[in-house]
Amino acid sequence: MLQGLSEPQSRLLLFFGTVIARHVPQDFQTLRDEDIAEAAASLAATFETAGRGIIYEHRAGTGPAQLLAQNLQQSFTELVRDRPSNSLDRDAALVLRRIEQAARDQAKTPGASETAYRDLLGRMLKAGTGDQSETGQVRAESNLIIP
Repeated sequence: MLQGLSEPQSRLLLFFGTVIARHVPQDFQTLRDEDIAEAAASLAATFETAGRGIIYEHRAGTGPAQLLAQNLQQSFTELVRDRPSNSLDRDAALVLRRIEQAARDQAKTPGASETAYRDLLGRMLKAGTGDQSETGQVRAESNLIIP
């Protein structure tokens, strides 16, 4: 997934991957790979549309996907709050399309579960399984090595 990405794009990929891996769906719903793909696609489309000068929020088709898309948008907005940039928005759209494709590809793998991509992110980033601090916060440490 990182192949061909610049360093800022690679960091965005890891950022969004962490947000996805830590995302907790509401009402005992499961976040499926299809929901991840829909959320990434809708947010990427929103960034792409804004890049053409049209402000329009594309919406995901399911409740869990829409909630994840909102979480991704809020996290990205917080990340770039002090340094908004059209190039960051373009990079985010590109990275989100990669995430969308990876989630869809994982779902097509024979024998893969509905959450195989999310499970993979969780293993790579150790989200939610790191040591807990005294305040109950999870400290996620990644085993991922970026050259």
